[in-house]
Formats: sequence, structure tokens, C-alpha cells
Amino acid sequence: SSYIFSYEWLNKAIIVAPQISTKDWWDFGQNANGPLDAAMRIFDKVTSEYSCDNSRYYVTGGSMGGYATWQVAAKYNDVFAAAMPMCGWWTPSDAPRLLDMPIRIIHGTADSTVSVERSKLMYNAIKSNGGQKAVLQIFLHRRSRRERHRAGTRLAARLDRCRRRI
Repeated sequence: SSYIFSYEWLNKAIIVAPQISTKDWWDFGQNANGPLDAAMRIFDKVTSEYSCDNSRYYVTGGSMGGYATWQVAAKYNDVFAAAMPMCGWWTPSDAPRLLDMPIRIIHGTADSTVSVERSKLMYNAIKSNGGQKAVLQIFLHRRSRRERHRAGTRLAARLDRCRRRI
């Protein structure tokens, strides 16, 4: 199922956050029938029904959502203004499609679910193809084993603290 949240503190942002079963994968399907195809149809519906600034569409996700973030950014690099994959992975062969997109790549050093090397691989592929807009942010994890795969939680906590100061 999908949820649309509007937070006033985000300056009337619209957040589209599709969810899938833990048994599924975020992939584009044959004949446009995959979960990412469905997510993009939801995105298209929301952006056509609401007043949206099409120069400010961003894509983000963590873990399998980070995997999806890379795919969506590569396939729709002309639609999204920026991407922020967290603890995700993707194929470096798509790096040339990401050269002009600002990308903040977030990962934790002690992630045992998705190795931080996967984020480094994408970052290096983008850089070696001439991309200058990618930033790799690696968190040094010293906390619980469970938190190691959730580098984005630190970032979200920082954003929440910033919001409270406004």
C-alpha cells in the first residue's frame, strides 16, 4: 500500500512512500509490471493531481529502498533533481546515467547486510566517468549491531533536530 504525507514544516512537501512485501524486490518488471513501475505510476498520479515543482523531485530510500533509489535515479535521471540512496547497492554500469545528478550516498562502516563497499563502488564509478556531483558520506558505527544497517537513522535524527530549531 502507499501513503502520502504532507508535513507543514517541510514547506508543504509531498512525500510519496510506496511499500512492498519483504518477499518482493524493488525492480522494474517486464511490460511495466514490476513494483518500481507501480511506484512510478503512483508518483505520476500524485504529481499530476497536486501542484508540484517539477524541478524539485527527489528520490531516497534505505536498504532495499536504497537499491530502488539507484534504479529510479538511473532510469529517470531526467525527472529527479537529486537522489539519496542509504545502505543501498546497484550496478556500476549505470554510472554514466548519473553523472549530472546530485547524489548523496549514505552508508555505515559496520553494515553487515549491505557492505559499504557497494556504495563506494557506485561512488567511484560515477567519479571515474566524470561525475562531480556525488558525495559519499560514511558513518562510523560503534553502536548496536541492528543499527549498523541503518545509517539513514542518524541522518533522520539530525534532520529532526534541525526541524525543531526552526
